[in-house]
Amino acid sequence: MSSAASHVLPPPRTMSSDSFEDGRRSPSHEDDSESALILANDDAQHDDLDTTPFELSSDEDEQEENDMFAQPAGSVEPLSSLSVFVYLLSPLLKLGALLTPYEIARAPLKVALPGLFFFASLCAFSRQIWYMLSRYVRRADMEELFLEALARGRGRESRRYIIRMSVRFSTALLRVLLLVVYLRSCADATLRYIPENFFIPPRFVATTALALVLSPLCFAPSLASSPVIYSTWLSVATYVAWLATVAYAHAKGMFFSPKEAHPPALWEGLSIIAFTYTTSCTVPLYTALKGNPQPGMLKAKRSRSFKIFSLLSIVVATGLILPPVLFNSQANELAFQNVTPPSKALVTSWSLLSVATLMFGIPSIFVTVPTLPVPLSIRRNTNLPVSRIAVFLAVYLLSFLGGAVSRAICDVLLVLALISTFTVPALLHIVIHNFRRPLSIVMPGTPAPGHPGMNRSDSYNDELLQRKERTLQRRRFARRIMWDVGVWTLLLPVSGGGLVWAAGRLLARW
Repeated sequence: MSSAASHVLPPPRTMSSDSFEDGRRSPSHEDDSESALILANDDAQHDDLDTTPFELSSDEDEQEENDMFAQPAGSVEPLSSLSVFVYLLSPLLKLGALLTPYEIARAPLKVALPGLFFFASLCAFSRQIWYMLSRYVRRADMEELFLEALARGRGRESRRYIIRMSVRFSTALLRVLLLVVYLRSCADATLRYIPENFFIPPRFVATTALALVLSPLCFAPSLASSPVIYSTWLSVATYVAWLATVAYAHAKGMFFSPKEAHPPALWEGLSIIAFTYTTSCTVPLYTALKGNPQPGMLKAKRSRSFKIFSLLSIVVATGLILPPVLFNSQANELAFQNVTPPSKALVTSWSLLSVATLMFGIPSIFVTVPTLPVPLSIRRNTNLPVSRIAVFLAVYLLSFLGGAVSRAICDVLLVLALISTFTVPALLHIVIHNFRRPLSIVMPGTPAPGHPGMNRSDSYNDELLQRKERTLQRRRFARRIMWDVGVWTLLLPVSGGGLVWAAGRLLARW
């Protein structure tokens, strides 16, 4: 990173391939041997365990954590609290939420309502897992989390490269498919307003016009850019306006439930609700928030604020998704009554607001697409963002695919989004906490250079430190068991059951 050169980097740390301990030592503690031997007060330690029930971090890691988040990894720049909140909220108010009035999303109230709250809870739980994993391994990037879990240590450069490229490709694939579906959905909604006898194919006109409008926003440098932030706020605002028109129509006794002629195989009822609560930017947003500490704000308060923003965004989104779910669940009862069809102006408002909601949500997804490898010869001959241009053209061209190919893209997107949101964090949690040694809490990892007479064995033979370490490890192990139960539940019944259901649907077994 060019901006990182202006920062004073901390001294290099010694890394051990056998355990987390040496890799987690803070440089400030390597220069002060007394700080490693100070026993924490029981009450203070109890408070720390209560506020961080399994994050396995303590005040000893404060300096290292601040150094780690001083310059966020990748393309994520520091963001304000309000910007982080809107980026956490916006993905929940997109295609899945806009499909809730459709006939394919209709489900009985006794199924739709519990399903809505169930997947909202899973979304909060999944985000919390990502948050705790990032704090636990002290990594501010998704790729580094995977490397820490699957290829930690030295002498594994080839495996690390393969894992890094696999994570980057998978992330790019998910976001490109999401962009393709969003852009095609926007084009589908605008086709009705283009004359059929127009001398240029209507889909080409609609897609090209949308791409031209989006291009200045999509080529913004990062999520911290003002155009991207404003467009995300506009996306949320247009969804609220769309919801207001839906509520108005329902209050006036108007019923409107669009019907898809050939819906994708996996998109129905609960699967649409599950897709609504899929997210993929938890770690970058946590990194961006930690990279922008507010003056006078304590570390603990800053770190808790992300959890508050995450939970608040899910609560607000659920409140905004609930009304159309309730309206659609009553459609079967209203179908046998005389209802007033909505006016043409109201239908037009619904279409344009839904297009605006998806369209203004595209830039925040596009700027987070990982950079693709570009040959050195091309990079030497141009200063253009070749990778972004290639992604933009790929999204533009793929959005023209229709019929069975378009439905297949939607099904693949649904599966990948559910796996990335619910399955992947559960697997990483299990690998890190079941196949890695636990981090030491109070035991020092290296001898202090300031006191030559003290060595590693002297500190480890200190009975008080060992007793304190064992006590704290037992407490945290007991707390971690509760999270392990939740993670295994997320992995086996939820993720495993969902994959079995998807396979059965694709094979037309049910």
